[in-house]
Amino acid sequence: MLLFGDAPVTAFGPLAVAAVRDRLFADGLARSTINGAVRRIRRAFRWAASRELVPAGVPEALANVDGLRAGRTPAWEAKPAVPVDDAVVEAMLGHLPEALADMFRVQRLTGMRPGEVCSLRACDLDRSRDFLAFRPGSHKTEHHGRQRAIFIGPKGQAVLLRYLARDAEASCVRPCDSDGTRPTKEYRAFADAKQSVRKETERLFDGYERDLLQSQPNHVEVLVEKNTVFDMAVRVTREFQLQTADSRRRSPSSEVKLTDAYSRPDQMQTAGPADC
Repeated sequence: MLLFGDAPVTAFGPLAVAAVRDRLFADGLARSTINGAVRRIRRAFRWAASRELVPAGVPEALANVDGLRAGRTPAWEAKPAVPVDDAVVEAMLGHLPEALADMFRVQRLTGMRPGEVCSLRACDLDRSRDFLAFRPGSHKTEHHGRQRAIFIGPKGQAVLLRYLARDAEASCVRPCDSDGTRPTKEYRAFADAKQSVRKETERLFDGYERDLLQSQPNHVEVLVEKNTVFDMAVRVTREFQLQTADSRRRSPSSEVKLTDAYSRPDQMQTAGPADC
């Protein structure tokens, strides 16, 4: 059920936020998840006030709603995210293409983010010391005025060594470097062009008769629920030139031609349920 969906923003105050918080608790969400939702509500109203979409007093009032505190609420506590066990990571690396596995190794040894290891170039590395220093041109906290430096020790250098010989302006590690070891999908090949054309034509016209029949304004079709009586039903419906199909999406019977069914409309009209 939508809460406060039709209420004006000026009427959305601390009690409304508390009601939303209680509803999230009733839905069984964790304390941290509930507090995160409340913070997003506050930020949304602060942004709206900065654009003069809501009075400035609305977000100020919402700031008075406290978050749920650990140990003082019946809301359950979410388990903290913990690092994956090294044994699991090592087992996973054995199933990755070679270059992609090296990208994971560099991340584990240096703490790089995925985007940073993908953008790493030789020209971005400071090699004036025993360790390498990588300063990304852009990072997620730069809008806070922070600088980011990533230091690569001997183990990380050993992984990157064979990738540093390429163009200094090019990315050091690229997944396409593992094309030789990357898993490939095998496609079935046809013996000759004639077989390929025949199979593709059959696939194109599969179900075409039934689709054409059902596109008519008033069509009559017999749907058979049991495959065991399908052939028997075809023998009966053939006398009345009716299309027959089963519930398992079996292709329409080839014995009943669509052209024959519409070639004698007088017979179609005179054949009613009692005649069947």
